Amino acid sequence: MRSLTLFFVLAVIFFGGRLLLLAWSRDCRGDEFARKWGPDGVRNSGQPLREGNGHFGDSVLSVENEEERPNLLLVTAVDTAHCETYRGSEFTLKALQNKIDYARLHNYSLWNSVEMLDSKFDNWWVKIILLKKLMLANPSMEWFLWIDTDVLITDMSMRIPLEKYEGYDFVLHGDRIRVFEEPHWLGLNTGVFLLRNTEWSLEFLDALLATGEAGEVRDSFGRLLNEKLKGRKEAAQDFPADDQSSTVYLLSTFPEKWATKTYIDEEFIFNTWFIDVLKRLDQIGGGSSGEKLPFTCHFNGCKFCHGHGDAGREAACVDNFDRVYHYANDQVLKSLGLKHKVLGSPEIVEI
Repeated sequence: MRSLTLFFVLAVIFFGGRLLLLAWSRDCRGDEFARKWGPDGVRNSGQPLREGNGHFGDSVLSVENEEERPNLLLVTAVDTAHCETYRGSEFTLKALQNKIDYARLHNYSLWNSVEMLDSKFDNWWVKIILLKKLMLANPSMEWFLWIDTDVLITDMSMRIPLEKYEGYDFVLHGDRIRVFEEPHWLGLNTGVFLLRNTEWSLEFLDALLATGEAGEVRDSFGRLLNEKLKGRKEAAQDFPADDQSSTVYLLSTFPEKWATKTYIDEEFIFNTWFIDVLKRLDQIGGGSSGEKLPFTCHFNGCKFCHGHGDAGREAACVDNFDRVYHYANDQVLKSLGLKHKVLGSPEIVEI
């Protein structure tokens, strides 16, 4: 018996623990597991697994049952290609952890995609095809909050003011003048936006997808966008169509169809470029002014993973990612009585 036990232990070590999982699964069969835990990770008593002990960053809400969960799905996607830069994978992981923390604190559901769902819609078009599939698969989910990979949530206490957008299906930050009156390719930003699960939204996504199929369709629409949107030709040159420019084009060209359900929020800052945050970081982050950072900080142009970002900004991208991440992370660590010694340093100290 001893020799058999020794053999079993060695086998577990050799196979990386897989046999241990098999042995456990024999003693804890699927039906027994289901009786014990119930569907969706709920104990057989019907109570959620959350203990609410106040020590591990519990939800900021007092949610007693699943019916009270906000009807919102936070959606993001991660490029699983091997990062070419020194800290690219680290930044990708931290950006995802930031979104996980935010969703947990507000009891939002979260979907992170690592799949290429359709090769015809790659790069920034992944979000459009992903959202369409999620909306069709989850008809009871009312709101979808898209957040780009390179966006950090900096105000972890901020709840999305859904009641403000009654009667609207598409919500994002922008400048109404630069969208509807003088269409500019930077009139809005699709790095962060809200989309209600309606037929209108599905039709809008289809209209976007009609401009973004890889190849001649995307290339030809890129040339059209250069003609219709101010600033794009000078900045993008022969760049193919992107989802942000196509959004401005649809809203400005067909306002009777798409503008009526779109809310361009100029007050609630869904999306802030990291350079603008950088200008105020010393006064805001960890300072005594009492001013808070915007809801999000968008590191567009940095390209952390593949190193093809804006020339001359590499140091600013890296240094300020660390500082902004630590600012957001300190809001999570506070429940443990901890914080970063200074923003930009990994050293943790007691509060």
